[in-house]
Amino acid sequence: MSITDKDFEKIPEIVRKPDLAIIGTIRKGELRNVYVKMEPGVTYLYFDKVLNSNRNKALRGSTFYKIVKPLDMENLEKIVKMNGISDLSRAKKIIAAGGHPGDEA
Repeated sequence: MSITDKDFEKIPEIVRKPDLAIIGTIRKGELRNVYVKMEPGVTYLYFDKVLNSNRNKALRGSTFYKIVKPLDMENLEKIVKMNGISDLSRAKKIIAAGGHPGDEA
């Protein structure tokens, strides 16, 4: 499924209230996060990376796509690890956060 302009408008909500999230994945030495939001007929996946240098502390979006089927945590982990270079051993996995990841409400 292709991403539309309306889909881009959903990113703040996807990050604010994900249905699933994996926070703190390490890929190529960089800290990354993935957020999932499921709606009828579509599942959004939004990936960002954490920039944490002396000059730049921010989140930078890296990948955004949508699929037709809903996901559970097991299948999300498979997607994140499919490249063989992502380490989830110290990542925080959140299901139905309902609020900011790490501040489940």
